[in-house]
Amino acid sequence: RLVIGTLLLPTAQYSGPEEITAFHRLALERLSALPGVASASLSAFTPLLNWPDVRRFHVEGRARPPAGHEPAAAVNAVSHQYFDTFGTRLLAGRTLAERDGVSAPRVYVISQSAARSLFGPANPIGRRLAPVAGDNLVWGEIVGVVSDVRSIEAEAGPPALQIYQPMDQDPRRRNELAVRTTGLAPSSLVDRIRTTMAELDRDLPVRSLQPADAAVARANYQLAVLRDILATMAILGLGLAAVGIYGIIA
Repeated sequence: RLVIGTLLLPTAQYSGPEEITAFHRLALERLSALPGVASASLSAFTPLLNWPDVRRFHVEGRARPPAGHEPAAAVNAVSHQYFDTFGTRLLAGRTLAERDGVSAPRVYVISQSAARSLFGPANPIGRRLAPVAGDNLVWGEIVGVVSDVRSIEAEAGPPALQIYQPMDQDPRRRNELAVRTTGLAPSSLVDRIRTTMAELDRDLPVRSLQPADAAVARANYQLAVLRDILATMAILGLGLAAVGIYGIIA
């Protein structure tokens, strides 16, 4: 019960973090108020595909490894409604909240695999991480642990270490929009979502706005074609074998 799409805010109108954040909040407020909408979120990436933003981190209290050998994780900037919208389970601590804004202390939510890899059996809540970026480290506190998510791509391997940070603390112009419906088919909300976004900015198109099921099917289209070809060949082979056995018996 998801509708997803892509937004790309133009630099001319959304030149800085304040303008980007203000648009994000207004868009989510309008979308969440639509009839039939359970929740709406914005994120840098959806959990459906691999996240290309991979960063290295220092773990507070540990000796720093040689440069280039720090633990790496895929990073996603998300609004606080993200976990409810995609149904990502909370395992420990809390998820992100509206209070985790740009002026608030930096916080992170990490995946179960990241918690296990970085901290073993120890409780990661309250521990701190800092992105590898020169000598001035900006530490952020881990406030929650959520379940791993896997890519829908057939060739995807095991889930990478995953770290979430508040969208307000890392605002981006390119966003993935997601809306969870309740009591309505996702396809019935596509036009209303498009109209709502056009009312906010008529020059801002929502690209690839569609039910998530359609996006999953499209991503795996080639695999589905190959599956059908192999199934047809298997049935044909079974038929030929049955004819051959019948001929021998006869």
